[in-house]
Amino acid sequence: MTTEERTEYIIKWRHKLRLPSCISNENPYFHISPNIVVFQQFTPGVFFSVMVTIRNVTSVSRYVRNIYEMNPFFTVDFCGSNFSTMLAPGLSVTYRVKFMPEKKEDYHYQLKFATDVGDVIVPVVGILDFPDRIEVPATATKIPSLKTIFVRNVGDVAAAFTLYTDNPCFWIEPSKGRIEEEESLQFIVHFLSNKAGDFEANMFLEYDTGEKLRIDLQSSAENCHIRIDRGTVRLEETFLGLSRSKTVLIHNRSNYIVKYKWMLFESVEADNERKEHYQKLYQLIYENELPRCVNLDYYNVCEPDIHKLIYQRIYTDQLESLVKETFEYKNMYFILSPIEAEIWPQSSAEVTVYFRAIELGEITSTAYLEVTGREERIPLTLYGIGKGPILQLNVLTIDLNNIYMCSVHNYEIIAGNKGHIYGTLIYKEKRTDFGGTINVTPPSLTLKPDELKSFNLSFSSNHKGDFVERVDFVVKETLEVLSLHIKYEIDG
Repeated sequence: MTTEERTEYIIKWRHKLRLPSCISNENPYFHISPNIVVFQQFTPGVFFSVMVTIRNVTSVSRYVRNIYEMNPFFTVDFCGSNFSTMLAPGLSVTYRVKFMPEKKEDYHYQLKFATDVGDVIVPVVGILDFPDRIEVPATATKIPSLKTIFVRNVGDVAAAFTLYTDNPCFWIEPSKGRIEEEESLQFIVHFLSNKAGDFEANMFLEYDTGEKLRIDLQSSAENCHIRIDRGTVRLEETFLGLSRSKTVLIHNRSNYIVKYKWMLFESVEADNERKEHYQKLYQLIYENELPRCVNLDYYNVCEPDIHKLIYQRIYTDQLESLVKETFEYKNMYFILSPIEAEIWPQSSAEVTVYFRAIELGEITSTAYLEVTGREERIPLTLYGIGKGPILQLNVLTIDLNNIYMCSVHNYEIIAGNKGHIYGTLIYKEKRTDFGGTINVTPPSLTLKPDELKSFNLSFSSNHKGDFVERVDFVVKETLEVLSLHIKYEIDG
């Protein structure tokens, strides 16, 4: 409040402040300006002063004399060259009221004038109240800041109050309460913003008497220098069933302790959109589930009323779970550890990226770093490649020359595992192209890393001529096909 607003407030509510009545501007004898002296938002040990003027508004001279009462905090000095106790019509005298507070508390004093029409009293008060403007210390985005203020009830009755702001970035505690006579209360003004910039707000103080005061609030938030040492993590080929890891560093070059968490989506707005999408799905399922009670009742499974109550409870639980959902980063291929932690000022934190190869081929995902001190989330792109077992055959072509019709020939085929995981090689039986008969035993082989095993291949044909047949084996884990060819020439 300004001094003028504070003065009007004191005049209106002076019965609660235990202040005496004063001569109003409409008094037929004297005009006093100001008729109440208010010192507000003062500093201990610093002098403050106000000029008080009393003017004779009658047509005859009046007796006026200041009655000074000793006070360690207030002094009254006459301003002028000629001091006289008689004040001529239309003339005025001026006094300087000096105030030097010793500490931050409320002060009361009375400036008294003896006149020929009675005593005139001008209340003098030093009020420690809510400041006109509260500046909450600047901070970083998503990091709270606060300011503590103390207020004392200077009245002789308890005061109930309500405090609220017109900007959600600001709030005050306590927001409601009651202050007893002469009681002091601590208030904490909080500020928190998810965006960077300068912020202002109005805080309103409402008393139970209906009086409403406005206080200006101000603060600001900035983006801190926080970054990841790389934007992409590529993990080398990894055998199925195994995992591989790399580390990344998060650098905090600010003066704040920041908290981070890996998130699934790129922004808070995307989180909210996904929640709305899930809420619509839950609503659709709920609406489709309710009519099922007809069939359930027909087969004596559940009565309609009970079914409705059960599914209403399920629907309510789903919505409650959705409200609590934070959408932290979860992926079946990639794991980030730790998923959330703190980073001290001017420090770095190490995060390990694990890739689990459970599928063949290249896998891509993006995690987003939500960190206090930064307005936007920082993306980190992850790449990994799943690789199956490396199985090989010792021969690609078998040449058979000058063999007889219907004769059976056996050959040993060696299969080897050149990788680091188990692999299974399966013979893929099929009809031959030129009427020959091919049998492979055993039908499959499971090989450990660096292990060799053999298939027995038997071949016969009842056709004369030169032919080529293809024999296929399939790697079970990757569906990769390994082939060899049989070239043969049959004489009669």
